[in-house]
Amino acid sequence: QQCPISVVPVSDAQVKTLRDSRMQLAVDLLRSVVSQDPTQNVFLSPYSIFSAFQLLFFASSGRSEEIVRKLLHIPDNLTKDEIVGIYALEREQNERNRITENEYTLDSANRIYIQQDMSIR
Repeated sequence: QQCPISVVPVSDAQVKTLRDSRMQLAVDLLRSVVSQDPTQNVFLSPYSIFSAFQLLFFASSGRSEEIVRKLLHIPDNLTKDEIVGIYALEREQNERNRITENEYTLDSANRIYIQQDMSIR
C-alpha cells in the first residue's frame, strides 16, 4: 500500500529548515547518550537515525505523525509532501555526486519493514 503523499518542488529555505531539524536531533541524541555515562566514548549516526524515523514519518498519520514530527524537530510549516520533496532532492544529489566521482561519497541504505497485519497509523 502506497502512502498518500507526493513529491513537490522545494526551496533552499525549506531544505535548510529540514537540515536544521536534523542537527537538532543530533544534538538531542548526543546529549542523551553522553548523559548516560559522560566518561565513555560515543559513536552514533544521527543521519541514519533521522533517515529511519523520516521513513516512519512518511508512513504515519494522526497522533503517530505528530509524535514523530516532534521527535525529528520538523516544524509545522513544512508539509509532508515538502519533506518528501527534500528527501527526493537529496537522493538525486547523492546519486549525481556518485556519478561525477567527487572526492567523497555517502551511501545510506534505509528501509523499514512493517508486518503486513500491523497498523502503524
